[in-house]
Amino acid sequence: MGRPLIDTASYDQDTLKMLSQAFDDVWQEMAGNYHAQAMIEDRRNRLATIILGLADGGERDLARMQACATKLVTRGVRLNASGT
Repeated sequence: MGRPLIDTASYDQDTLKMLSQAFDDVWQEMAGNYHAQAMIEDRRNRLATIILGLADGGERDLARMQACATKLVTRGVRLNASGT
């Protein structure tokens, strides 16, 4: 899943494009670290949730979003809708 969470989020087109780019770029960097399908799905869903949480919190800078999402997904932290 993962990416469909972002593709169906309620944001304007420019923001959706940026969120999709953040997801794709971060996933490309970390995809090789996971081999079991269940782990891949978990990490993709976690990444999407983190990116959406950052966006819900007002983050719109692509580089900051990517850096923060990378750190959070590898630490196993999830953001809720309020960005915390």
